[in-house]
Amino acid sequence: MFEIKLNPMSKDGIINQLLLESETWKHVLSFVAEENSTLKNRLAGFLNTIDKNDLDLLEKMETFQNLFLKEDEIVRFLKTEVSDQEKLLVRDLYEDGELFYKVKMRQQKLRKDFEKVEEDFNMIKSEFDAYVSENLF
Repeated sequence: MFEIKLNPMSKDGIINQLLLESETWKHVLSFVAEENSTLKNRLAGFLNTIDKNDLDLLEKMETFQNLFLKEDEIVRFLKTEVSDQEKLLVRDLYEDGELFYKVKMRQQKLRKDFEKVEEDFNMIKSEFDAYVSENLF
């Protein structure tokens, strides 16, 4: 009978996995930035066609514009955070593990941040699409 021993992943293996996760996050940020740009362009197009005297509609469009601008800020912030995390991960590969705990804690926080960003962005996008289809067509 064969016994299979599962070795826990080495620190280097874990760090490489965390670096791959960071690459995924960069793709997510690129996607959100691109989608957000599309939404801002759509909003600009609608502003050219709506009645400028409809203050409720203008106020709602301004609200969406502010949400889109906030998403831009969040994307910029998270790009910096991911870059900083990658630098720590690479540095930890060449040091004796002093950073490992800090890196793992930051990675967990970033995971939560990304879950929230994706959830919030999808909600904003859905609300915008619903509002446009109900009020502008």
